[in-house]
Amino acid sequence: MPFRKVDEILVSGLSRSAVESRRGSRETLDTSRPFALIVEQEPADKSSIVNVATVFLTGAECPYRCTMCDLWQYTLDRATLPGELVTQVDWALDNLSSRAESQPEWIKLYNASNFFDARAVPLEDLSIIAKQCDPFNRVIVENHPKLIRPTIKEFASSLKGRLEIAMGLETVHENSMRLLNKGFTLDDFAIAAEQLDKFEIDRRAFVMLQPPGTEPAESIDWAMKTLSFAKVHGVRHCSVIPTRMGNGTMEWFKEESLFVPPTFHQLEQTLKFALSLFADMIVTVDMWNPEMLSGTCENCFTLRKERLEQMNLQQCCLPEVVCQCDCTQD
Repeated sequence: MPFRKVDEILVSGLSRSAVESRRGSRETLDTSRPFALIVEQEPADKSSIVNVATVFLTGAECPYRCTMCDLWQYTLDRATLPGELVTQVDWALDNLSSRAESQPEWIKLYNASNFFDARAVPLEDLSIIAKQCDPFNRVIVENHPKLIRPTIKEFASSLKGRLEIAMGLETVHENSMRLLNKGFTLDDFAIAAEQLDKFEIDRRAFVMLQPPGTEPAESIDWAMKTLSFAKVHGVRHCSVIPTRMGNGTMEWFKEESLFVPPTFHQLEQTLKFALSLFADMIVTVDMWNPEMLSGTCENCFTLRKERLEQMNLQQCCLPEVVCQCDCTQD
């Protein structure tokens, strides 16, 4: 049965208060350290791999209320105080040796919000954080397309390495975009990408697989259309994220017959098609808790997960893993 149109659901269901009312509780966070620190590998281009340190900073919540977002759990219910993030980055740099055998070449500073929102990252901290990033030749931060400001150019100029801005494009599907409540249009994204290009700043984008409002049978096609839009607007690296539940509103969408979670097989097919279609743009799939996706069993899950991880790194298709119970087709 086709999904209902957005106009058929109560507009009040997407309001700030409605989205917040469906949430659970926040994590108890210590602002003297990031809430997580990991070191992983990712493709630097189509033929080389780089070690990347990701520092998950604890600061103020994003002012937007995107309906699929569960990152608010790792934010504060107040503004970030000057010096708090500096202390967290210091802690991360001091503890990198326990996470990696050698110094990572790149660093991601992800704050579950927007790096160039002064409430989340105090302006007086930017120059200090830039100096802390001297050991890295690429610095990646996340930011909303409507928050592209001159401060970004100033921060980029103060870095020894190159700045990359990661933005949540999510989808070009009109119905889904309205449900996601992102607070920007595709034109806004295009304007942001053009401005970053003028600043000589690289772009990264997040793309959602099967967001609410997108029919499961059409979701891979829409992911390809979204990747194509990103490519046209100069995105260097796209990360495809299987849409997940967990923040309350996604569960509500499912109850209202507006959302079906994607399967592991759909994620596999998405990466397969993307790697064949976008030879000059890096495309990876997000491997955060893949066990949450349906369509695997204990006999094939590990092998299929490892296959996707290697396809991410090698940027090429690898032979499919076929399970005897046929769960690979679910």
